[in-house]
Amino acid sequence: MTPTLTPLAHHPIVQAVADCAPSPNDAAGPCRAYLVGGAVRDFLLHGTVADDLDFCVLGGKGAAERLAKRVADVLDGRYVLLDVPAGRATPLF
Repeated sequence: MTPTLTPLAHHPIVQAVADCAPSPNDAAGPCRAYLVGGAVRDFLLHGTVADDLDFCVLGGKGAAERLAKRVADVLDGRYVLLDVPAGRATPLF
């Protein structure tokens, strides 16, 4: 039996990422964010929902950094730029 994805879809971090992802009409350009990694594996195998979520962000230059800033602002956190050339950033809360 495959678990329903509802618990993941309603996770506050997932909702913040979905709400903050730029639309096609955004002046900075659109981006897409995909939930990846161990949280997906653990949910599919065990039905557990983690708070340590990883996202792959596809978009133009700086899309991951802009999205991390927006998510951190919405969740009253801050963000850390991890790798400037690769455009890796993470929000912390």
